Amino acid sequence: MRQKRFRTRFAPSPTGFLHEGHVLHAVWLWGIAALCDAEMIVRIEDHDRQRCRKVWEDGIIRDMIWLGFFPALPCPDMSGLPRIYRQSDASANYERDLQGLLLSGNAYPCSCSRSQIRQRIEGRSAWLYDGYCLKYQADPVLPCCIRFRNRAADLCSVDGSCDEGVGRRDVALRDRNGNFTYHYCVVHDDLSQDISLIVRGEDLEPSEGEQRALARCLAPDRAYPLCYYHSILKGENGEKLSKTTGAPAVALLRERGYHPDLVRGLVMHKAGLLPAVRRITISEIPALLHPRLGAFISTVSLFSELRPSSGV
Repeated sequence: MRQKRFRTRFAPSPTGFLHEGHVLHAVWLWGIAALCDAEMIVRIEDHDRQRCRKVWEDGIIRDMIWLGFFPALPCPDMSGLPRIYRQSDASANYERDLQGLLLSGNAYPCSCSRSQIRQRIEGRSAWLYDGYCLKYQADPVLPCCIRFRNRAADLCSVDGSCDEGVGRRDVALRDRNGNFTYHYCVVHDDLSQDISLIVRGEDLEPSEGEQRALARCLAPDRAYPLCYYHSILKGENGEKLSKTTGAPAVALLRERGYHPDLVRGLVMHKAGLLPAVRRITISEIPALLHPRLGAFISTVSLFSELRPSSGV
């Protein structure tokens, strides 16, 4: 099999059924993968044991097959990687490398509750962490999460005198319930699966700094993947479309008799990618997205010249 220039991933979290926002993401992902000559793998991000359900995972797979994305998806056998990779199968690997981060001083226990953090950083971003347990150590009696020591944020003092634009952002790697977190799992997986191209919604762009810093600690000699952040669908309240904001489920559209091509055209129109709703086949997507990706495609070409091809 011919080697691809890049490797990317479709990585849904089974905390609900597939909706229009996920379809838009798939449109961007499949279109960019085709334009960039990228191999695709499927990763089920079920790291949160309390929220994820097998019924939702099955529903996502069923909807993606109906939409026509999965049959067109090349998933070759990659050195033991299953056809559909699940984060719940990688707990031992996560734990091993988490212990390595603790031993190297790149992670530390934190016993602060969310309410305590909110009180100390009152009036500033909820994303900030003031580094309290890094300076004073965690309370050994209380349940602890494990935080990444983001050394890029070490200029922030414990009294909160740092610039909010920089932030403490010592993101949790494992929560107080023992769940490995999104930030940790996604960086760990992208490294272990040799992901070289990441396509995701613009709402996740603020997290790139912490994830780059974490990747440098886990694999100092590895280049960080090339990233593209696409526009997202929003509800009437201006917030990201989600199941909690009433996003129509793909299964409901199917039950109402929608054709998969029409569903793609509908979400592309809502996202401003089409002037009017019409049926869109998967093969049409790359050409429709290409005019919006000129600068990025140029970056891809330069990046691929500097990086070896992804082995299959």
